[in-house]
Amino acid sequence: MPRGWHAPGTGELIKAYLLAKGREGGSPFSINRFVRRYLTAFYGGRNYVPPTYDSIRVMIRDLLRLGLIEKARTEFTPPQLFQATRAGEVVASARTREGLSERLADLGIPLSSVTIQTRTLGIRPRTYYRIRQGMEDDPRWRDVKKALFRPSDFDAIRDLPRFQLSPQQKEEIRIFVLENKL
Repeated sequence: MPRGWHAPGTGELIKAYLLAKGREGGSPFSINRFVRRYLTAFYGGRNYVPPTYDSIRVMIRDLLRLGLIEKARTEFTPPQLFQATRAGEVVASARTREGLSERLADLGIPLSSVTIQTRTLGIRPRTYYRIRQGMEDDPRWRDVKKALFRPSDFDAIRDLPRFQLSPQQKEEIRIFVLENKL
């Protein structure tokens, strides 16, 4: 993930997202979707590669180890596979309806010419996380990896100025989350 004076860190973005979601919390999938969409909008199409789902999962694991977040709840949701068929033949499939629409558009197949079917793939647990009470202003959010793996270095640089989201940016993120139903 890009770092620097103008790039928000993953920890800061996860914190802003979880604050916007409140006690309900967010799943790693929804957090990843938010981070990807927000940073893509933030960089406006410039040469940027967003973090992967696995890197978000690792960051969540690290936040749990630091005690900054906690498990809010676990839901058992069946993952679905959306398939587009034409004349009984599967022409495209994806995990989300939006992904299927994008795939069909890439193939040049109009949505009206196919039948969309949904298959359930089995039941998997989905864990939601939230910020622990009193950890909203903890300085370890600013550099999660350094706080976890080099705490002595982290203490030495704690007072150096680094990128932090302003209250206005946090409000923009809250509105972004609500508008995009993330």
